[in-house]
Amino acid sequence: MKDQGFINNLIIGDYTIELGQGLALWGPFGFSKGADAVFPVKKSSRFIRPYTSAAEYNFFRGAASTFQFGGFRLSGFYSNHFIDASINEATNEIISISQTGFHRTTTEIAKKNSAQQIFYGGSLDYRTANVFNIGAVYYKVKFDKPLEYGSLYDVTGDNFNYLSVYYNLNYYKFSLFGEASYDLTSVASLNGLQFAASDNLIFTTAIRSYPRNYKNLFGFGFGERSGKTNNEVGFYSGVKLRTKIGILNLYYDIFKFPFKTNENSLSSEGDELLIDFLTNLNHNFEIKLRYKYENKEITEIIDNESMIVRRLKQTARTELIYETENFIRLKTRIEYNNFLVRLADKNENGLLIFQEARLLLLKKLAVYGRIIFFHTDSFNSAVYEFENDLIGVMPNLAMYGKGIRWYFLIRYKPINLITISAKYSETYKPDETSLSSGDNEIIGNLDNRFSLQIDITF
Repeated sequence: MKDQGFINNLIIGDYTIELGQGLALWGPFGFSKGADAVFPVKKSSRFIRPYTSAAEYNFFRGAASTFQFGGFRLSGFYSNHFIDASINEATNEIISISQTGFHRTTTEIAKKNSAQQIFYGGSLDYRTANVFNIGAVYYKVKFDKPLEYGSLYDVTGDNFNYLSVYYNLNYYKFSLFGEASYDLTSVASLNGLQFAASDNLIFTTAIRSYPRNYKNLFGFGFGERSGKTNNEVGFYSGVKLRTKIGILNLYYDIFKFPFKTNENSLSSEGDELLIDFLTNLNHNFEIKLRYKYENKEITEIIDNESMIVRRLKQTARTELIYETENFIRLKTRIEYNNFLVRLADKNENGLLIFQEARLLLLKKLAVYGRIIFFHTDSFNSAVYEFENDLIGVMPNLAMYGKGIRWYFLIRYKPINLITISAKYSETYKPDETSLSSGDNEIIGNLDNRFSLQIDITF
């Protein structure tokens, strides 16, 4: 229910909450660094939202509502959710949280609804027009079994409390924004400045500090590790410039992980630069050019000894896009990367080429297709590509080795309330005898999949 008197929003069922800069509460997906150098840094609260993604993790199940009184928004929420988890039978602790939603094997069936998660809290938000916004949120999470250290959340215990304050102040051409989140142990913070010199030039900068012992359960703060809001400090600067010949986005980010991570046994650091340029050849054609530089410390085994070494990865991408009004869109991409670790004597290359087409037919039917050719020396030089998929599914696939992939997607909306989606895909790697591993292993060199989904919106 929406916009009924002072009830701004009421949800009974599955939902997510997005507040402030996402340090305490955000949905399972969020924007990180990318082609737009300005937009991802500053989040905007979307409060309580129905959860409609196909992903089966990091959402709440219960009731939530937002009430609006003038410039004030008061929200309350409660969730009692049984989740899939691996349990240590000796200690009765939660080893890991399953995110797949699969219940195919005996092991996967044993994980089903094996842990209970209770979540409740509230928030108060105040804003004046487009000038000032301040808000606070408190919530508590309780598991029926304690989390074992090294679980998905990398924390221990069964009771967690969070108190967070966020703000946004717009004055003249400046915007100050940030959030500080306290978990009763440490404070995670992000503070930023955005300056719009004109409609054509926007600059942003932000500093983040996420302590190692900050227990990130449902946050998705801006940073290097795509939502893992702990054990990271960083300083980011980005600029977007619109000119007569095109749009230029440029950012530089320097970051450090003060303590060890799952990837590195010691503290590590790095920096990253991206330059993205978009220009229109005419009304229908546009070209995108991108260069990305990543200089990071990683763990390598050299002479039977684990060492922290520098890894340099450079990526160049070219895209040509042709689009007619409301009918056809064609996109061609060529992407090349080089992976270099001098001390480990690794110098690898990766190449991806794809052709994509989208057709909009009869205003109710959309057809998507893409064919991808890829050739990389190993997974180190994998090339990633986002794909169109069923509603609520956002795959970012790593293409590595040598092969071809293609997919065909149809979306049909017979009436406003119903959307039917179907996708068929194949990945062929001629030099392989099996694909993937574990329960997902496929004997042979062909991975073909079919997905069907019906969405009903009330």
